[in-house]
Amino acid sequence: DGAAAVLMNRVGQGVIASLATDAAAAARDFPDIVRDVLDAALAVTGGRRPVDVLGVTENVDLASCVIDGGVRAAVVNHGDSPIEIVIVPLGVNKAGTWADLVTGATKPGRTPDNALVVSVAARGYVCWEYKDD
Repeated sequence: DGAAAVLMNRVGQGVIASLATDAAAAARDFPDIVRDVLDAALAVTGGRRPVDVLGVTENVDLASCVIDGGVRAAVVNHGDSPIEIVIVPLGVNKAGTWADLVTGATKPGRTPDNALVVSVAARGYVCWEYKDD
């Protein structure tokens, strides 16, 4: 029927999560379900996503981590066109500052969610770090 199927299976101390669709359909049609599946899989071991990144497509790779006092996110755009993304730090309760780890530029997080709106060039990348002020 075209609906997404999610299969989860506990293995050892973790879980395997499978989303029975392709990356393009998942990014385009139901990114919220993909986030929910990731959150459920991470919760099994007490983990969490450090950031939410809005505006990505199937042509994007994302790496993120928790750092002392904040979070870090690297985004690679493999597409032929630039994209605008929003990086939202999760689990951060205080106002902070974003630092571009490539150029050294800094920006405050937007109110009220401390998010950063940034463009990623075609076939380019960005790497930003958010720390509490």
